[in-house]
Amino acid sequence: LDRWQSVSKQRSEKLGPWPAGINNSVHDHALPEGACRDALNVDFADDGRALSRPGYSETVAIDNGHSLKTIGGKTFIAMGTELHVITGMSPLVTTLLRSGLDILPISYDERGGEVWWSNGAQSGRCGADNSDHPWAVPAPENITEVFAGVGTLPVGSYRLAITHAMSDGEESAASDIEAFDLVSPGSIDITLPAATAGTDSFNVYCSRADGKVLQKYSTVTAATASVSITANPDGRQLRDRAFLRPLPAGDAICFLGGRLLSMKGEFIYYSPPYDFGLHNPDEDYLVLGAAGSIMAPVESGLFVAADRTWFYSGADIKAADPVEVLPFSAVSGTV
Repeated sequence: LDRWQSVSKQRSEKLGPWPAGINNSVHDHALPEGACRDALNVDFADDGRALSRPGYSETVAIDNGHSLKTIGGKTFIAMGTELHVITGMSPLVTTLLRSGLDILPISYDERGGEVWWSNGAQSGRCGADNSDHPWAVPAPENITEVFAGVGTLPVGSYRLAITHAMSDGEESAASDIEAFDLVSPGSIDITLPAATAGTDSFNVYCSRADGKVLQKYSTVTAATASVSITANPDGRQLRDRAFLRPLPAGDAICFLGGRLLSMKGEFIYYSPPYDFGLHNPDEDYLVLGAAGSIMAPVESGLFVAADRTWFYSGADIKAADPVEVLPFSAVSGTV
């Protein structure tokens, strides 16, 4: 009984307050007065009282939530097969950006007020108004028909192509190049395909008689059905736009200098300078030799983790040579 009374007395002793809070830097026997060795899920008030720490509870149930990221002044979250922009927190309010996605981790980067994203299977970019757009303006279908008309163009062989364009000047890759022989002086009349939804205009390119270089002849609205070429073109050259294609979606994306980089498997595909959503599939890529996991751009170059970790020095990935910096790789999504 005496022992029980002694234990009971010990258990009923008043504990605290602890105005000195937690001190875990000294031995138990050397704790200063008013200090607590450790405490779980409590906060100490100024007077040393121990208060239960507020807990957390579920507010919104999310199915397969992943890829939460704040970038470019926006917060993104994937919910199952949908990608959303969070526009309010209490209560949770979101704007649907894209549906029908594969349930895969999403990589993001920001450039020019837009957030670019990709999950390795699909890709897009989020505008300032939370609207979704493709990486590149869709290329038009091929020219439907070409025939001779009345005019003064000289006899010869001509080359023709068209592109789509937006009101801000962004331009698509070109259609296939069509050849047409004008056998007597006249004009070249082309029938345009139906414009791709969301595009603003067509750019019409052609060469001079027996020439190989295509130059811009005119820009017409997307509703235009046909164009008559009656004079030699004098606009900008089509150049390699005839060979560009959409940049493939990547498991990881980033901007380096003026290019968009997209890494898929052992390949890093990159865009021409400041033409982010396109690339030349014959030459605009790097082969890593093993599947890559992360890309980390810095001011002086690019870190890439594949079989090992490499650094590509310089602002232009097309001219950079890799140097091994670590003998091991890295886990995807850790940058």
